[in-house]
Amino acid sequence: APKQAIQISQERQNLEFVAEAISRRAEMHDKDLDDPEALRLHIRAAVTDLLDDWEHLATEKQGKLQYQKEVGDAPPLLYDPLDPELLKQNLRAKKFKAQRSLRDVEQSVDLWIQRPDGQDFGDES
Repeated sequence: APKQAIQISQERQNLEFVAEAISRRAEMHDKDLDDPEALRLHIRAAVTDLLDDWEHLATEKQGKLQYQKEVGDAPPLLYDPLDPELLKQNLRAKKFKAQRSLRDVEQSVDLWIQRPDGQDFGDES
């Protein structure tokens, strides 16, 4: 439910597996790394930091926190990167900006246009 972002305070200790799972996945992503253990520890620390900041924000908001602005007056945990309200937030809250569309997060790709017969369009000036 939208306003359940506040539940981090009760569930924080149960979420250590999240940092471990994400860090293990990052470690397995590139087998050619010089020090995959260092990457795992770095990612684990970053995820733990986000969980800690989420918990701190929940405490700071005194029982009112929703995932995104949906209902009522509870402040959101997540902000769109271009939301003007994000500029007014403290550094801890600014960590929780999230893209909402794959257009915002996927890599750019080249588009090669061909004719229906499969031939490339040439320079038809």
